[in-house]
Amino acid sequence: MVFCNGHYYWQPGSTSERIQQIHLLLNWLETLPPKIPVVAVGDFNATPETPEMILMREKFTSAYAVYHGQEPDYTCPTPLIRKRKLWRALVLRSLNFLVHRTLKPWRGTLDYIFINQHLSVDDCKLILTEPASNNKNIYPSDHFGIFANLELTHI
Repeated sequence: MVFCNGHYYWQPGSTSERIQQIHLLLNWLETLPPKIPVVAVGDFNATPETPEMILMREKFTSAYAVYHGQEPDYTCPTPLIRKRKLWRALVLRSLNFLVHRTLKPWRGTLDYIFINQHLSVDDCKLILTEPASNNKNIYPSDHFGIFANLELTHI
């Protein structure tokens, strides 16, 4: 089995840099023998409708989407409280408005577990969605995690 994890280019919306990264990943995975089960996970920093994720779905299946019939409503950001400098908050708000045309705080699905045809999904869910028991402002990450119980299919 091949398990690979990536954290892809951060800029919102579709970017040529991230598309190049996805091509590099897919090109490398295509060099593997075709009977190898593959799991590709990570913070893809791309929402489901972007060309990057469409490209991934041409070769792989999203474990969450196959199990639930759709991607999660969002995986980022969690309600993690962060102290930000005023200028950074203004830049992020402006960027959100330019890309998404809204002043509402942005939420989206950026995290995925992709599998190939040699694996099936027995269970899949978001994890790490609750704050620490002793501090409601602390979450494990600014992204929720995704758990998948996978089974090897006949090769």
